[in-house]
This record gives sequence, structure tokens and C-alpha cells, in this order.
Amino acid sequence: MAFLQRSKRLGAVLAVACAGAGCSILPAAGPYGDVVHGSATVAVYGAQEDRLPYAVVDITPEALRVIPVRSQNSFSGRFTDRRPAPTLTVGIGDTISVSIFEASAGGLFIPAEAGSRSGNFIALPNQEVDRQGNISIPYAGVVPAAGRTIRQVQQLIEERLRNRAIEPQAVVSITERRSAQVTILGDVGSSRLTLNPLGERILDVIARAGGTKFAGYEMFVSLQRGKERATVTFNQLLSSPADNIFVLPGDTIYVFRQAPTFLVFGATTQQGQIFFEKENLNMAEALAKIGGLIDTRSDPDSVFVFRVEERKIAEKLGVDVSKLGHGHTVPVVYRTKLRDPAGMFVTSGFQMRDRDIIYVANSQSVDWLKFINFINSNINFATNVATIPTIGSSTTTTRLVTTGGSLTTTP
Repeated sequence: MAFLQRSKRLGAVLAVACAGAGCSILPAAGPYGDVVHGSATVAVYGAQEDRLPYAVVDITPEALRVIPVRSQNSFSGRFTDRRPAPTLTVGIGDTISVSIFEASAGGLFIPAEAGSRSGNFIALPNQEVDRQGNISIPYAGVVPAAGRTIRQVQQLIEERLRNRAIEPQAVVSITERRSAQVTILGDVGSSRLTLNPLGERILDVIARAGGTKFAGYEMFVSLQRGKERATVTFNQLLSSPADNIFVLPGDTIYVFRQAPTFLVFGATTQQGQIFFEKENLNMAEALAKIGGLIDTRSDPDSVFVFRVEERKIAEKLGVDVSKLGHGHTVPVVYRTKLRDPAGMFVTSGFQMRDRDIIYVANSQSVDWLKFINFINSNINFATNVATIPTIGSSTTTTRLVTTGGSLTTTP
């Protein structure tokens, strides 16, 4: 009994000595946080009012009816031009071929000796539409072509030659179209494609470039049109015809692979970055992928999903978004309670999104257990060093003395 009391006193002394010496006798991976803060020459700390505001929303059946299955990004929502396939016109840089026909010989282009020619037309050399959008036609002068259709250019040439040639008719064609091209980059092969005059949609252009190389749910398609840009998943283009919009000249399409993942922290069997490995993954499946919660540490009523949510969705969930800034998105923390059996059902209906963060909080009792284990470990250590058995003699007691943060023993 007296021995146990001495051991406890020794454990207490050891704990006090450890605290006084800054626990320098214990192993560590680096300096403690207070050492880093205290040794800083200059420190800038955020004030309480500078904290990022966020909302906490319980996952309920009502909330599941509001929260969309996938992100609300769409091409149809960002690019609101609903016109049909654009009519392609002559543009700067296009190469033009012009042939002029006359009704009979002896006119402006056809010599009187009709037998000396194989036809009643003349083919002009191909020419490129200049930076001013013009082409040059003999006896018709400079003809503005850019922005006009092929038929309009033909009519303009015929009008200018009407009083010079014999019933002139012009045939205009584009031999190389450079003004109606779209750039496609990424995991489909980089290239510049000339648009079909009949019009092409995004999936048409991707197919012409060689198609995707990976699973559709891992592929994203980004469309840049002027200053506007939007990104959707490849599968969304397949499932939502409204997003498979017509491509316009000058558009840039970037197709890239980004396998959807989520992060896991806290009292779970596995932490880190986890891949979906499927198109749709609900919260219950995500928790199963990481091995579930640690029952000796976790608080099953504090399972959270951190997400940047659309502002309008947060409003529908009852969040006062006026306190969460003025952006299009707001930070939302979704919470579920797994002590309630109904929580298992709502997690099955809550769809995970790319870059979500799952955090499972520790139970409040864990901190007490840590403290108790710390005390017990010090008492056990003191007990072990307080009695050193020697062969052929009784137990020898050793006293621990702290000197400048180190431990020494004296007989």
C-alpha cells in the first residue's frame, strides 16, 4: 500500500516536472504550437469577426427534396442563346474561289473567238479575304465579303458587273474556311476544327476530335465563349440534351479528366482523399468505403459534410444567406445523426459531390479518456522506474530528481 502511494506521488512529481520542463523529455515530431507562436518576430492573427461565415443544415427528408443530386452548373443556363445552328458567313482569313460566267462570247471576260475556249466562264485565282474583309474582282473593284453569305457575295459581284459583262453570273465558294473554326483541347487530342455549315453541337465536335478516353463520370467539358465560361460533366451532356448546345465560331472546348473525390477527417477508420469510382455515390456508400466510424472515438450524432453550395439552394433550405456574403455560392455544413435509425435512410438519399469533405467529430468523452490515459501512463512509468529488482537481493528503490528539465536517478 505504501509502495502504491509512493508510486502515485512519484507519478505526480513526474507530471509536474514534465510540465515545468516543457515535456522536452518526451518524443515529438517538431516544435509545439505555442513555441511557434511565441518565437515569431511578427504575428498577424485574424479577429473573431474575420472568421469565414457558414451555415449548418440538418439532413432531413425535407432537405433531400431541395438539395440537387448534382451541381447546378449547365451550359444551357450560362449560354442563353437559344437560336438554331448559326448561318456561317464569309470571314476574314477565308480563302475564296470565284468563277464568272457570261451568256455569250465577246463580252468582258469571254473573247469573241468562242472556239478558243472550252466554256463561257473564267475562274479567278483563289484569294484570301483581307483584314478589312474585302476581296478584289476585276472590273468590279473591291468587294466587301466578310459577314456576308456566299449567296450575298455572288449577288454583289453580279450587280457590279451587270453593265460591263453579258448577263454575268458569279459562282463563289470557300476553299478554306479559317474564320469558322473551334478549338478543342485536352484528353481528346488538341486540334482546330472547321465547323460544318449545317451546324454542330458540342458532342459532335468532341466525336470528330476522337471522343473521350476515360469513363464519362470522370470527364469534364469546359466551354469558353468570349468572356463566359462554364464546366459540366461529360455524362451531363449525354443526359441533358439542353446542355448539348450548338458550337459557335471562336469557341474553345477543353475536355479533361478529373476523377471525383471526397476528403475524410476525424474519427473514421480511414482518412484521406477517396475516389468515387462510380458516377453516383451517396453518403452511406461513402462512409462504407472508408470503413465506417470508430465506435470508441466517434460521436455518431456529429457526422458532417462540408460543401460549397449554390446560394439559391441554401435559401430554399431556410438559410439566412444575407449573413454569408454576396457570392453565388455559400459554405454549408450538412449534419446527420446516426444514433437515430432514420439517419441511415437519409444518408442513403444524400448524394456526394466532387470535393466534398466528410468530418466525424470525436465524442466528448474522448478528451476525458485521453487525460485519464495520460495520468495512468505517468503512474505506470513511475512505478516501473521506482523499483528495480536485483538478483539475490531485495528490491532497491530509486528516487527521480529533475535537473534543468532532465531526469537523473540517485540511489
